[in-house]
Amino acid sequence: MGWFIIIFLALGFFVVGIAGVLAILNRDISWLARVLSSLTGAFILWGVWNAVGWLLLNLK
Repeated sequence: MGWFIIIFLALGFFVVGIAGVLAILNRDISWLARVLSSLTGAFILWGVWNAVGWLLLNLK
């Protein structure tokens, strides 16, 4: 599970960097906000799914 946190943090820093560059360039980043919210939702669902699967496998 540790690698998942590392990947999530790396993606977060990467996205914040892109958003910062776009803001400096004064571009419209509303599309980025939509992409981020859908990606975040997908990551949360994937994490919950993994946790449930891990629990089911280990509780048997």
